[in-house]
Amino acid sequence: MLTRKRFKDPQLWERNQRKLYRNLGQEYTNSKGKKVSSRKMKPVCSAKCRLKCFSKITENKRQEMFDYYWQIGSIDSQRTFINSCMSEITPMYRNTKPGSTRSKNFRYTFQIDNSPLQVCKTFFKNTLGINNRVILTTTKKKDENGMITSDQRGKHNKQRKISNVVKNDILEHIRLFPSIESHYCRSRMNKTYLDGSLNIKIMYKLYIEYCNSNNKPFAKHGVYAHILNIETNVGFHVPKKDQCSLCENYKNANDETKDSLKEKFESHLKEK
Repeated sequence: MLTRKRFKDPQLWERNQRKLYRNLGQEYTNSKGKKVSSRKMKPVCSAKCRLKCFSKITENKRQEMFDYYWQIGSIDSQRTFINSCMSEITPMYRNTKPGSTRSKNFRYTFQIDNSPLQVCKTFFKNTLGINNRVILTTTKKKDENGMITSDQRGKHNKQRKISNVVKNDILEHIRLFPSIESHYCRSRMNKTYLDGSLNIKIMYKLYIEYCNSNNKPFAKHGVYAHILNIETNVGFHVPKKDQCSLCENYKNANDETKDSLKEKFESHLKEK
């Protein structure tokens, strides 16, 4: 079984695909394997609403706002949008219950036909298909200048690193396999090739045996494959360019035929 070198593309990683679908409001499967439904616009506020939001903005306009918000596809930009629709206000009368954590009041507005229209919080949330937590997080993300700070999740730089000892052991093990240079391109490239019967799975199995016999710690399969693919210039197949009929004929010829091909063969080697 032959394999091809693979290079990482973070955009195709499952967790990043999951994040993208979540930020776009699309259906996705979370890290626990549970399917999360796509975002949907919720009903308007009740008829008792003091602002009568339902009479100000049509369903078509609401749908436009919903689509715009979820097409942004970036959590930072979505928070910036929510922040632009909110403004802190001081109510004329405040009746705060004992033990309440509420400290601020906000006015919510939508830009409809270039005009700001005030709506209630329920109408605002339901139109965008979000909940209280999204709004609360947005308010907490504001800095002293009223700007939204960027999302820092996954940016702690505390990823587990491969120890130099384990890494060097992997490289040493890879070098134990006999390799050949490219037949035609040896003067122009440093790539070497392993026997076509090998693959990463076989090499990793031999690596485990190598570590056990030498009482050394061993890395996981993914780490071994990553180092082989990214940090070495080794392949598992001989390029099509290496299928040289002259070299094959000379190698398989008898002594008499080799004598007749010797001059041509040596000239061929000098040209490579």
